[in-house]
Amino acid sequence: MRTPATLATLLACLLALAPAAPAQVAAEAPGVRLAGAPLRVSSIGLTMHVPEGSTSQTSSFGTTIATQIILEDKIGIITVQGRSSTDTDLTPVQVGDGIIEKALGTYGKTGAAGQIASSRARVLSRNSSLVVADQEMDRFYMELPPKADADPAPVNGYTIAVPEPGRVVIFELLTSAKDFERARAIYETCIATATFAPAGDLAAKRAATVRAGVKLFEQLTPDDYRDVFETFGTRWERLYRPANTGAEVDAAEFGYRRMKAWVGRRGELNPDKDPAKWSSTDQQPGYLLQIDARLLESTYVVDTQAVYFLSMNRSTEAWTVRMGIRQDGQVNRWTETGARTDHSMSVTTAHGSGAPTVVRPLVQGEGYISMIEAYMLPPLLVHAGVPADFAFYAYQSRDAAIRLRQDSLERVGDSTWKLTSRLNEDAPPQIAYLSTEGEPIRTELADGRIWEPTSYNRLVKLWRDKGLPLD
Repeated sequence: MRTPATLATLLACLLALAPAAPAQVAAEAPGVRLAGAPLRVSSIGLTMHVPEGSTSQTSSFGTTIATQIILEDKIGIITVQGRSSTDTDLTPVQVGDGIIEKALGTYGKTGAAGQIASSRARVLSRNSSLVVADQEMDRFYMELPPKADADPAPVNGYTIAVPEPGRVVIFELLTSAKDFERARAIYETCIATATFAPAGDLAAKRAATVRAGVKLFEQLTPDDYRDVFETFGTRWERLYRPANTGAEVDAAEFGYRRMKAWVGRRGELNPDKDPAKWSSTDQQPGYLLQIDARLLESTYVVDTQAVYFLSMNRSTEAWTVRMGIRQDGQVNRWTETGARTDHSMSVTTAHGSGAPTVVRPLVQGEGYISMIEAYMLPPLLVHAGVPADFAFYAYQSRDAAIRLRQDSLERVGDSTWKLTSRLNEDAPPQIAYLSTEGEPIRTELADGRIWEPTSYNRLVKLWRDKGLPLD
């Protein structure tokens, strides 16, 4: 089973992503058509157009931000990586030399002037004086040995920029000798549209929106929290893609979720534990949220239950997420348990019979919000009623890291709020519409799907009429 991919899909659906707004298309090379909406990797200040028909996904690993662009017809993959370096004198050529040296050390020996002494790998070409958008870059292509004699040889391309001291961006092309010329034209056309925002501008905007978020949460009192959590109740939502006919019966169903929020005790994280056996820690009062969801993904049925707790003073949080992925009568299980006290956090994940993994993300500076606050952010923001741009740091299970999310709240008419959110700096926006009481009207997702409020009875009837699994 594709557990990691399925997990990422599930968590993305729970928090929902939406497409970026269209923008002017950059100039195209002959035979290469670019999509109307540019790719923005805000965390590294990059804006770049991508080819029509491609798909992209961004993830983070420690100090590395990676965006993968899969080309149409699967002729290749372009990966954009942003890295930080303590060497403020590092140049694109020096980075390129390191990549070549490592590749040749793996696949073949080098001779004089960096030439290949064996036939196992070779540098096809290199241009160390390339300039794009006033940025000096280093570009080269390498042919590597095939996995089998009958396979086409892999070809990797690298274009390296250092927009500012210690800030490295690497554009990598992964293709084959068979598709190289076609993929190369697309790769070079895309990079020719790249622009980089000054890091100072990014930092200033980030700091301003984070400060706005901090100020807003400073204004929310325990009474505000109690009001939001006690009036939330239990809500059912349906995930679907509307049909062209507009008829509910013709819509494609992808899942549903039940969300319940309340004020209670930490021991309620484990509903199976007898309250009579609660410890003093279990007795800690706070806010709780439970999400029960089912998603249909290809041939999989994914069931999850997540329970989150936050202490009254917001200094302590804990959560448990349990997931079961069913296919062909088999169930693959995954769990995540996390806890934080002040700035100390630990998250443990376990999958099947494998050894658990533990990460300890660093909570530093201001602007951090808990897991439960990240999910409850729409009604909390509407309750505060302050139209503005905000940013918050929150732990994201998908990346196993604390990342910056951005939210913009605005009033639409007299009875509706519109919340535009980017769950991380490189994600396209999701758009949620809420009533003045903070109740959801609908949330528009990246691929045209919609989360929409429903009732239990209506949901059961709809799924039964469509023959969808309810067991």
